[in-house]
Amino acid sequence: MEKFSTWLVEQKTNLPKKVFLGLDYEKSDKLSSKKRDVIIVRSDNRDSDRDDILRALKKQGIQAKLGSSSSSVDPVDGTYQNKDFRIMVKPGGGEKAGKPDATEFESVITVGINQANQKKISKKNAVDKKTFDNVSKYFPDYEKVALSLGKSFRKHFKGDAYQFGASRSKTSEMWKTRTAKGTDVPKTDIIVGKTNVSLKAEGGSQGASGLKKETVATMYAAMEMIGENPKYKKALTRIATDIEKGFGELLVKQTLTNFRGAIKKVDAEKSKTKKAAALAKTKLSKIPLDDFQKEADKLVKLDEFHKSHTELINKVIADDKEGNIRDAIVYISVTGYKKFADPKAIAHSLVEFDRKKGTLSSGYPINCGKDGNMSADLQKYSAACKFKASFKTASNKPQSALRITMNKLKSENKNFPKSFSEQNVNDVIIDELMKANGISYLPEEMIYLDEFKIISNLFKKGVDKVKEIGGNIKNWVMKTFKNILDRIKSIVSKIISLGKAALAKLFSFFGVEISSAKIQYPSELLDFAAK
Repeated sequence: MEKFSTWLVEQKTNLPKKVFLGLDYEKSDKLSSKKRDVIIVRSDNRDSDRDDILRALKKQGIQAKLGSSSSSVDPVDGTYQNKDFRIMVKPGGGEKAGKPDATEFESVITVGINQANQKKISKKNAVDKKTFDNVSKYFPDYEKVALSLGKSFRKHFKGDAYQFGASRSKTSEMWKTRTAKGTDVPKTDIIVGKTNVSLKAEGGSQGASGLKKETVATMYAAMEMIGENPKYKKALTRIATDIEKGFGELLVKQTLTNFRGAIKKVDAEKSKTKKAAALAKTKLSKIPLDDFQKEADKLVKLDEFHKSHTELINKVIADDKEGNIRDAIVYISVTGYKKFADPKAIAHSLVEFDRKKGTLSSGYPINCGKDGNMSADLQKYSAACKFKASFKTASNKPQSALRITMNKLKSENKNFPKSFSEQNVNDVIIDELMKANGISYLPEEMIYLDEFKIISNLFKKGVDKVKEIGGNIKNWVMKTFKNILDRIKSIVSKIISLGKAALAKLFSFFGVEISSAKIQYPSELLDFAAK
């Protein structure tokens, strides 16, 4: 693998060195242009260091703000000495070093598809030389995974593959009017032949997580898709109006966990002086007490609204027996239909894949349909969706969002993807740890970790959360493990009731393989047990 220093051409940037806070940084020759410098910063704590860099820039009087990109961590955009710049914070060491990010992995998959019939990946056989060059440093480490995914794709798709999701696409006039976004990240990640494919990493995907303007635009797009039926128009307008009135954001530049923990500590004190002293000991110490209290009151109101809106949207969907409203919202959220002006940005097929194993999830690809004509496959997918209004923390700035998640409990639907319907013991542990952390989806930084690292991270996250709010760690651990054991007991009981098929299913649930009349346990399970 190429080292960072060989990937980037070392050039000077006119930005003051101090704004990079001692982190390694270099100007990218490949990504920079005459109009804009692109600087790559290496970090092991990307979100935090990105925010600190932004603050450092503003302290220096440099015009800067958060931009947007397909990367898991948004860049910092700004202007200095009459020249634009973009600062992109990439993995810089430790466990994440040398691993492709989400956009780069799209390139890895693209190369794998085009060279699926080759024994070894090479530039000579690359259909798109530029895409190959962008990720060549990750081979041969990801060669096996790329070729495996490529072979899996070739079973379903014909034609050459090209990456599409690395650049932004123009939005429709309606979308631009509603959101003020003239461009956005397309739903199409890669194009194979004539099929626009949207990629989802197994274990970390959700149908959508839209903020206020995006969600409102989605409702009006759904109206356009369904047509001018007064019944549907009234229902969707009701949802959109409720969102416009109730969705909001908190001004605190902290995570919700930190904010709620600070509120608990401040509320515990009776006098204003003691409240101020308690606040001074938290991560929100720089906020005046009065402003802090205003935001705390706002949090209570938004929590109440999220609950009421969740009830509203689910009632509207339940009342629509034909499922047209639910299907339209899901179709637009998954495909980008009515959102993008460019047809290439609108997805035709949804593919979930296992980044580690190099395989497609069972039940995929899902044909989405075209031009607003939703497929039967996507309708099954839609039927398992759950809608919930809650906070989304973007750059440590909690904002209202409508989340669309997939129901894992649709086991009675045999046609539904197995990734949502079949569980193993790790799935149970992860699910219960997510509940214990009060989250309904995996944080982006955990999406590509293996199961045991996800478990470890979620456990640590939960302990840290309990510490922050001054709770009893022992009680939290005991309660969480009781819930895990209760779930496992319940599932095992159901497996036993299968009769002859029980033993094989039981081995599968616990990740045990039988080979040559010998029982083989996964090494990760043995390591976990040893600990």
